[in-house]
Amino acid sequence: MPAQILYVTDGSPSARGAGLAALELAGLWEAAIRAVFIIDESWGHILGDEWMSGAVTRANFFRWLGEGLQKQASVVLDEFCDLAKSREVRVEKQILAGSTEKLIISLAKEADLLVLPNPYAAGHPAEAGLKFNINKLARAIKCPVWLGNDKN
Repeated sequence: MPAQILYVTDGSPSARGAGLAALELAGLWEAAIRAVFIIDESWGHILGDEWMSGAVTRANFFRWLGEGLQKQASVVLDEFCDLAKSREVRVEKQILAGSTEKLIISLAKEADLLVLPNPYAAGHPAEAGLKFNINKLARAIKCPVWLGNDKN
């Protein structure tokens, strides 16, 4: 039975469904969960005509966006931890920034089960914050992978 479940979330409906599955499995197996919210590095490469107003405006926007992403990540993880606590499941939470696929591959080395939102789940495009190629991950990760959906 898995001792460590790695749950990666972006707060989307599919991720919430995956989180519920992770909690259920952790309860059955008496496993701990490592809950990770990944802020993909690609948001920092936004560039368009709106930045013609100057570097200060751009820097202020990125600071505002970065703070907003951190707050969103904290809220999502705190809500998950509250659910876990009500089910008496141990959770370690973490917010990371970087390449989503590289981080998942690295983190999964220490996991017995990887639980992810379904990258193909239908939803509002603004909720699709976690971008990864499941085929690439499946080739690189040795542990089983559970994909959530928005129907869980």
